[in-house]
Amino acid sequence: FATNQLMERKMKPGYKNLSRYFETVPEKMRKRRWIWWLIFIVLTVAISSGISRNKFEMTIDSWFNDDDPVKLSLDSFRDQFGSDDGVYIVYKPGDGDVFSEKSLNVVRAIQAELLNENETRIAKDAPWLERITDVKTIVNAKVLTVEGDSLLSKALVGNQIPSSNEEKEALRKTALAQKKFPLFYFSKDSSYGGIYIETDFGTIPLDADSKTDDSKSDGFGDDEMDTSETQASDISAAPTKYKSTESAEYVEFMNAIDEILEKPEYADHFEYYKVGNAPLVQTNMVIMQEMGPMFMGMILVMIVLLWFLFRSLSAVVWPTMLVVLTTFWMMGLAGFAGTTLTSMVMLSIMLVLAVGIADSIHILSAYLYFRNHEEDHTTALKSAYGKAALPCLLTTVTTMVGLLALVITPIKHIQVFGYTSALGIGLAFIISIYWLPLMIDLWSPVTKKAASGISLPLWRRPFAWLAGLIGRLIPNLSRWLPNLLNKILPIVDKHPKKIILIFSLILATAIFGATQAKIDTNLVEQVKKGHPFRTAYEIVDRYMMGSQNLEVFLDMGKMDAMKDPAVLKAMEKLEISVVGKYSDLIVRTSSMVDVVKETYQVLNENRE
Repeated sequence: FATNQLMERKMKPGYKNLSRYFETVPEKMRKRRWIWWLIFIVLTVAISSGISRNKFEMTIDSWFNDDDPVKLSLDSFRDQFGSDDGVYIVYKPGDGDVFSEKSLNVVRAIQAELLNENETRIAKDAPWLERITDVKTIVNAKVLTVEGDSLLSKALVGNQIPSSNEEKEALRKTALAQKKFPLFYFSKDSSYGGIYIETDFGTIPLDADSKTDDSKSDGFGDDEMDTSETQASDISAAPTKYKSTESAEYVEFMNAIDEILEKPEYADHFEYYKVGNAPLVQTNMVIMQEMGPMFMGMILVMIVLLWFLFRSLSAVVWPTMLVVLTTFWMMGLAGFAGTTLTSMVMLSIMLVLAVGIADSIHILSAYLYFRNHEEDHTTALKSAYGKAALPCLLTTVTTMVGLLALVITPIKHIQVFGYTSALGIGLAFIISIYWLPLMIDLWSPVTKKAASGISLPLWRRPFAWLAGLIGRLIPNLSRWLPNLLNKILPIVDKHPKKIILIFSLILATAIFGATQAKIDTNLVEQVKKGHPFRTAYEIVDRYMMGSQNLEVFLDMGKMDAMKDPAVLKAMEKLEISVVGKYSDLIVRTSSMVDVVKETYQVLNENRE
């Protein structure tokens, strides 16, 4: 605080006035302490009630604002083709062959349950499964055939499951002859199979009171085309605004699917690897639940450090309570504001715990410093706030400004992280300035009895004995740390060039390190290796078509443009160009061109 005295002499009048104001805060709050305590309790209860209003959204498209060109393109795509938000389930049969009689029977049974083909499920008993619009498996995969002058589309397997080896190998040969089947319905060695579940997620209009009945297929992964009149709508018009799919919907949906997949008659033969938005959200929600123990672990570390720093139970309780209540306020206000949160909210909470507690530590440290210099309780509070509150304000403002700078980014969840974190740090400062004096006054780290030499009550003596024991083993940081810090400024003042040189070298090293940093935006990589979710994506990427896809939405600008051969040729040229440029990333492309070519080939006895 000798350093503070030196700085105070150079302080501008505005800062001096702020320091004088902060000196008066403790006494003003203490005069009406019970009123302020009541206000604080009422505000905490009222604001905390907003926590239940928070909505969590963890899909990839939720990272974009509603007016973002990517989001608008997605809405236009859904206007024409329906939802592209499905679940891809890769299964590994116990017998190692997706074409075996046992595997085909299990797949057909799962397909029937998901689609309720046997009408054994009442909608109200499994409402989330009603979000399924179609299920594509190797059993119902469509194969184009020609009979006479007719072009027919038949299921690959249908109702008759092959039982003999000859029938099974004939089925395998037919499936391998279909260009779109390998790597989608089965792997190259037939040891893995695929089930694709289509849903209506993301296609419920904002003005719809209930789920619409006209959900359409996404048009990919199937040979069928939707030729309804709705496809001929004016795609140049403004896209429909759709409701966001909440995380709770995805979780309930996946729970309903898992309930079917984990039945003994299926799970005993299959191992499952699930990818898509719904499994991603389900995993993120589990991770967020695991954040609870991490939060408690951080609180425990803070408690231990505060005890070693201050050797006072009240100096442990008040800062800890302060930051915990700050997180309640932050989450409650976010709920009332209608903010949509993601797993990044845990970063905001951890940031508030780490940064928000600093204000109360500075003030408590200053308070104990002045108490150790023989000032009474009232004077020490005044002096502590006069010295520590202004630096706390300045650090709070600069931190908030830095976080609020994130609001200018076009990424929605980064914006939310910026202003929720700034809000939490600002609330921590406000509570530290206006309610911490009441906390210290109610239960001070230095009791009046201890200060006057009067013996402590019995319930306090064990804590005092523990503090004394720790004090003999570990130095009391609150006594010698301020003196140590006061020696820093004279050293810097005496050797400015050496200090600048040292920090310049550190800065240069840090800048070089920053150029070597790699940024990975793959959400799967946020999960550690070996986790079932990440393993699922690795399996799909290794043995099947891969877990990532890109949909290119083309606006031709006029009706029936797809009937123009020139348009089809341009699309084919685009496909060839993209595949040639990114051959190491692209497994397969699919468009109207492929449908026309396949149909023509079948009509011409499968000649190339």
